[in-house]
Amino acid sequence: MSECREPKRVIVDNENCCASGDALFDAVERALEGREHVVMVRVNDQTLAQLDMLVEAGICRSRSSAATFAIREGIKANAPLFNKVGDATKKIAEVKSALRSAIGDVDAEN
Repeated sequence: MSECREPKRVIVDNENCCASGDALFDAVERALEGREHVVMVRVNDQTLAQLDMLVEAGICRSRSSAATFAIREGIKANAPLFNKVGDATKKIAEVKSALRSAIGDVDAEN
């Protein structure tokens, strides 16, 4: 971390304000682990200002890392929703698979 960031880190390091339950900088570090996929997004002025605020405060090194952190924390904060959606998409996949099998059986008969 650069020298200009250290004083800011001391001020906010012990904040356990993250949905993940992690201290702020621990949550940022975890969010940045294993990033291998690129996702392009468009954001409004307010969201951009908030991402820039994380960078300016020295919490994140870039808009990209700020966005990654915000996405991870948003997913953690909405875990019940993502669990329900995950269950529903699993059921949809099972129905599609069953339909493909049934259609395959019909095709085999013709």
